[in-house]
Amino acid sequence: MTGWIILAAVLLVLACLLALPVGVVARRQERLTVNVTIGPLSITAYPKKAKKKQKKKKTSSEKSEKEPEKEKPGPNGAQLRYTLEVLPGVVAKALSRTRRRIVIAPLKVHAVFGGEDPADVALLYGRAQGFAGGFVPVLESLVKLRHTEIRLGTDYEAETTRWTGEAGVSLRVWDGLVIGVGALVGLLRWYSGYKKLGTAPAKNHTQEKNTRQAQQA
Repeated sequence: MTGWIILAAVLLVLACLLALPVGVVARRQERLTVNVTIGPLSITAYPKKAKKKQKKKKTSSEKSEKEPEKEKPGPNGAQLRYTLEVLPGVVAKALSRTRRRIVIAPLKVHAVFGGEDPADVALLYGRAQGFAGGFVPVLESLVKLRHTEIRLGTDYEAETTRWTGEAGVSLRVWDGLVIGVGALVGLLRWYSGYKKLGTAPAKNHTQEKNTRQAQQA
């Protein structure tokens, strides 16, 4: 009898954990911040707070503190185009299994596309517009989408793409497991191709430019 009681208690705890609401809120303004919510708790996942020992080491070297942090380069045009082509299908396939039990609120993206080649900038902007106009309605049929605001523009004099955004996702633990298992293979394939396109952006850019010149000739 005691064994059945323990088993029932374990199953009850497991059921409560699977039904627990969790969420992630990511914001990118001057820097990226990510907060994770587990039930009523909120945890800052990124950036992580510096430990006290690390602070002491930094005070001993004043020169290193005065040096500004180098901004990490953003994704190149090939990576962005690849993401817009591949990632929506992976996400849609995974979300279709949850039957709109996921809430995305808010979803705000402000992007200004730039680059060395105006033709590439125009192409990327057009694909982004197509993504916003085509995929967002599909996303609304898969999840509960609220507070959506997507603004896109171009700046042909800028060398890189500038963007800010905010996105929040909330769901049950069980739904998260279903999505994770369904999207794992597709995400790994996307990430592999994404990294390959980022290893030699200059070479890819040169090849694309030579191909366009040959077509024009």
